[in-house]
Amino acid sequence: MLRLHDELTARGIDTRRTLDDAMLYALLAARRFANVQASAAMRPDLAARAVPQVVDSLGPAFAGRSAFAYDAKHNTLIRIAMPSRPGTELVIVVGAGCHHSANALRALQAGPELQRRLQQARLVLVTAPNAPIDTYLISEWNGVNPSMPIHAPYSATQWESIDVTGIPSFYLLRNSKVVERRTGWSDTGKADLLKLIDAAK
Repeated sequence: MLRLHDELTARGIDTRRTLDDAMLYALLAARRFANVQASAAMRPDLAARAVPQVVDSLGPAFAGRSAFAYDAKHNTLIRIAMPSRPGTELVIVVGAGCHHSANALRALQAGPELQRRLQQARLVLVTAPNAPIDTYLISEWNGVNPSMPIHAPYSATQWESIDVTGIPSFYLLRNSKVVERRTGWSDTGKADLLKLIDAAK
């Protein structure tokens, strides 16, 4: 896509209407932040985009699972190591613009008892590993729910056990292996979530 975009630009073809946005979307999904910064700097129509800065103190030698925490005040993505502990873990994947994700997130706020059970199940709340990082969703949610923040996976490779085909998705992991999975949210979503939490015991 980058080569195609460069060729079209060299030929003087206007790419602002669709290709610029599509390219930016793909680069953000692939975590190609250097390319995002360069593309935004070279194209006036992208210059207004507030592309977040990335702080990676873990580096390329890090082995394990990591994610980005978002600092809304400084528009910065900070790479952090995610806990790797034996036992069970409940991973919930949500996305912006998805009303089923919004309904699931509202359910997580149902009360202190549910939140206590989520903590016991070791909740990990993330966006899809192969989707662009939606800083608005993350900052809005984390500002109100600091005890169960949403993170953005660092790469799809590190999170390959989370094979996201739809959102919201719910994964029960035991010793880092998915043992149960559910996708979507319906009228019985909260009851289904409680059953998944009970299975994590």
